[in-house]
Amino acid sequence: MKEEFIGHQREWNFLQAALTNGRLAQAYLFFGPEGIGKKQLALKLAQAVNCSSSESPPCRSCPSCKKLDKHSHPDVTIICPDGNQIKIDQIRRLQRDLMFAPLEGKRKFYIMDDADTMTIEAANCLLKALEEPPGYVTIILVASNPSLLPSTILSRCQRLRFLPLKLEEVARLLATQGCDPEQARLLAAISEASPARALKLKEGGMLEETEEFMTRAIAGPPLNTQEVLAYSQRWARSDYDTKDLMRILLLWIRDLLALKEGVSQEQLFYRGQLNTMKAGAGNWSRDRLIELGDEINRIDSALDRNVNRQLAFDVLLRQIGCQRC
Repeated sequence: MKEEFIGHQREWNFLQAALTNGRLAQAYLFFGPEGIGKKQLALKLAQAVNCSSSESPPCRSCPSCKKLDKHSHPDVTIICPDGNQIKIDQIRRLQRDLMFAPLEGKRKFYIMDDADTMTIEAANCLLKALEEPPGYVTIILVASNPSLLPSTILSRCQRLRFLPLKLEEVARLLATQGCDPEQARLLAAISEASPARALKLKEGGMLEETEEFMTRAIAGPPLNTQEVLAYSQRWARSDYDTKDLMRILLLWIRDLLALKEGVSQEQLFYRGQLNTMKAGAGNWSRDRLIELGDEINRIDSALDRNVNRQLAFDVLLRQIGCQRC
């Protein structure tokens, strides 16, 4: 379990106060933007409750804490979607398990990730568990879109809203994961301040692939059709998240436009590519860059409607790689 709690001190203070005062709820709803550490804070709470240390739990070094770090604690269960939904059979297993007291810890925790994907049948089944849970149980629902949950579920949970993180907070977190400051700031911007998305981007190869294409498109000679098709085919066949991919391209265009407008280089996200952008700035007019930004947004919306990925990338990359001024 990695430390991903930067920016959630308010939420953690609230939970610590409940723990200290013996007022821990039996059901919580942690809700807020995707990928900002809601599940990690739920695990931290379970770790603190079952920690053997009496000073500032979780200590992260006692046997209980170590088991939770390895996701092997017998009294902490994480429930994730089976496919793309949480199904009734998963909730029935939870109900059967509720009857048994904790094996090692002080309290049993059931952490339901993406709880807003529950089927109606699963939600109705969970409602029975929430009505009279044993005193040794805490159920935590983690959701990005709580409006998808039935009102009967919402009314039985104590709700804790997680606010979006700031770019600076996510950049500091990424620095602890081995990113240099410039890369950390860039990843925070691309991921829209989502630590989970940023860490995935760091390892996925998308940044390197788009950097190769954009440096050629900006400062090199225009790409020919075959070269553009080679890129679009690779991207269409990849598992790249198209939202992140479109945002990467948009940030390149944004920085090039900002540079042409005389914005300080300190405000650029691709500061490491300053020489490339200076070398290619004359190839692009302000109006053309604005048109490209609009086209990226249009293609992004089209991809949401499940248009053909290959065709979408063909159209977009030809405009970026082959058409200038």
